[in-house]
Amino acid sequence: MVMSRRKAPEALWLAVISFSLGCSACSAGETNGKASMPTYEQLARIPIGLRVEHSPNPVKPQKGGSSGNAYTWTFKTSVSALKQRVRITEFYGCSKIDDKWVPSNFTGKAFSNKDFAEWYSCPNGLLQPGKTYSDPNNWSGNDTGKGSKSLWVFVGTTPEGKKVRGEAENSCADAN
Repeated sequence: MVMSRRKAPEALWLAVISFSLGCSACSAGETNGKASMPTYEQLARIPIGLRVEHSPNPVKPQKGGSSGNAYTWTFKTSVSALKQRVRITEFYGCSKIDDKWVPSNFTGKAFSNKDFAEWYSCPNGLLQPGKTYSDPNNWSGNDTGKGSKSLWVFVGTTPEGKKVRGEAENSCADAN
């Protein structure tokens, strides 16, 4: 389970991304009555216009920590525009399910421009060229200590209305 810089009580409604999904409905795009999210294949068709980085990568676990689980992996996620201003419109944490990336935000919908603006200290979610915006307290947690991989995908629009994206994989090392 991955959380974004919120303490456990807040994270349940703000930024929980489950990386232990095993339901076939989730991989089919169903979200228990909530609006379904795009597939990774749909997101991958959007041209690259953002740089996304996680550090450290891979992430080593610590016992306890922000997740409220037995093990927590804490990392920083940074996003920047490659050439021009970009307004972040949505972003996703993806899990590997049946060897395919699947957007799997716990909320069943995209994280929003407002979420990005708050979590990444980026006024109005508008990336300025040459500037990097970071959430230094992203984290993942579980009780088993088994590491996992996730893929974060960010989507935004340029001043001309063109959609662009950026993505980066993050690896959480096993606790043993």
